[in-house]
Amino acid sequence: MRYIIFDADNTLYNVDTKKAYHRMFLFISEHEGKSYIWVKKKFYKVLHDLSKSNNPKERERDYLISLAFPHTPPLDAVNIFWENIQIKPARNIFFFLNVMLSKNIKGIVVSEEFKRNLVFKLYQVFGRMWKEYFCCIVSADDVNVMKPSLSYYRYLEEIYDVNTSNVLMAIGDDYKKDLFIPQNYYGVKVAIYNKIDRRADVIFKDYRALWRRLNFLNR
Repeated sequence: MRYIIFDADNTLYNVDTKKAYHRMFLFISEHEGKSYIWVKKKFYKVLHDLSKSNNPKERERDYLISLAFPHTPPLDAVNIFWENIQIKPARNIFFFLNVMLSKNIKGIVVSEEFKRNLVFKLYQVFGRMWKEYFCCIVSADDVNVMKPSLSYYRYLEEIYDVNTSNVLMAIGDDYKKDLFIPQNYYGVKVAIYNKIDRRADVIFKDYRALWRRLNFLNR
């Protein structure tokens, strides 16, 4: 079996959180008795502070809300966020994944998202086919550390028995988080989606165009 490793957010699909955050901030504002602007500023201040942590549990939205807003039910606020999030598939990703399947190549998702959220997004975009496209997923709560970390790839080897010599390419939208380790530790070709970063082997904006460039996969 051959594999391609994908990041998730803004690689397999594009995530628009503007409406989700807006509705969540309104909810928090009502419960805290504070202005919308005050809530927004405090949220991003605490988010900035927590972003320095490598502990996935401290990166959960409900943890942040419980820490910053004592009068707000955190799970209710998070549910409002997820009810209003907008997710759209990356350009021609279905074409790419279907050709992959025809070539007996399986996808692997390596994401610092939490598993329940990751599965929700995959199902929203790909429906039940997500399990056909992707043979395994590794999330932050599997390895208890945020990206970048070798733990994600060691987990693939130890739990899923994926030999990294069979990985054809890694695809992501952030070179440091998604691509540095597979490229420099495992010698895997890497492609960056929708950004210009010359450290990547391939830069692309459309998955159909990416497939045309991957001559070594067309055998």
